[in-house]
Amino acid sequence: AAHLDIPERIEQSQRIRQFLATHPTPAILIGDFNLDLATESVRILDDGMKNLVKESGTSSTRTRFYPLEDLYADYAIVSPEIEVLDFKVLPDEVSDHAPLYLEIK
Repeated sequence: AAHLDIPERIEQSQRIRQFLATHPTPAILIGDFNLDLATESVRILDDGMKNLVKESGTSSTRTRFYPLEDLYADYAIVSPEIEVLDFKVLPDEVSDHAPLYLEIK
């Protein structure tokens, strides 16, 4: 599994959280982080936030075009005060990453 914790990934997650702390406004953090769901790096990112991939119970953010065993790479993480109307991992297959759909109020 290539998407596990290494010191550089943990540091990157800490730097993202430090950046968010310097901008105390509601935040949406979404993208390809190449991290497994069970890593400390993801726990750092979603501490005090809503990890929509985790909360939705989705089984993967990958498509059949991804040949390896890592099931997660992409995340949508939002501040708790953001009202999420809808979130889903879409079934469209245009790359090895499944598209994420987020609708907020």
